[in-house]
Amino acid sequence: MGVLMLTISDGHDISPRYLLSQNELQRHDAANRQMFRGALYTEGKGYARNRNLAVADFLRHDHEWAWFVDADQVLRPDTLDRLLDCAVAHDSLIVGALIAIIGPDRPIPNLYFDNEAGPGRFTTPLDYPDHPVAVGATGAGCLLIHRSVLEKMRDRKSTRLNSSHDQRSR
Repeated sequence: MGVLMLTISDGHDISPRYLLSQNELQRHDAANRQMFRGALYTEGKGYARNRNLAVADFLRHDHEWAWFVDADQVLRPDTLDRLLDCAVAHDSLIVGALIAIIGPDRPIPNLYFDNEAGPGRFTTPLDYPDHPVAVGATGAGCLLIHRSVLEKMRDRKSTRLNSSHDQRSR
């Protein structure tokens, strides 16, 4: 079934470094695991809108994993292997790679842990581990999601739309 990469752009040019890294990743995958099945590109204003369009496209295919990658990311050739290995080892349906926002003084990791103030109150670590960790939230710049998660989200959305439509028509 494989992995379909969903490349998201906000309408700006796709980074040449991203394209080179994607090429290296595809060559690595072809020589090893052979899970990469191609890429869909979605661009325009609004990352959320583009991700929703990409999910709709993904669900029209029969691939097992959707891999969201923002067009400004640079990937290591083994990134897909590492994400899939982590998903299997931890029985996870959603796995993200650590990405960072370039801050004025240093990179700031785009992952957040729940803090003592309760769920939804996040702390950004100054140091971060070099192994998988459960987080309260993360960015979607490099995120692997199993098909079953996206199907459930689609089905819940469809159920809500249908039930609200049914209530209005009574």
